[in-house]
Amino acid sequence: MDSRDEFDRLIWRFIRDEGGWHLRDEIAESLALDANGKMKLCHALRRLVREGYAVVRPDRIGRDRYGVTALCAAPEGLTLEPDEVT
Repeated sequence: MDSRDEFDRLIWRFIRDEGGWHLRDEIAESLALDANGKMKLCHALRRLVREGYAVVRPDRIGRDRYGVTALCAAPEGLTLEPDEVT
């Protein structure tokens, strides 16, 4: 697995575990991403949506929000069930 795949899985798990719908900037802030991380996040979100692991929908003012729903696929080795927080 390359670092891009690991980053994509990190983003996917975050969205899945948090539940709901998230703006790109909210995800970046929650994960304390620097400028490089924010650019990687943009690419990761596009890949996750394109490959069916996440969905995107606009909010009332047209901003893209990302979520993982029951209709999404789970990356290999993961499930749609959120991880338990300990």
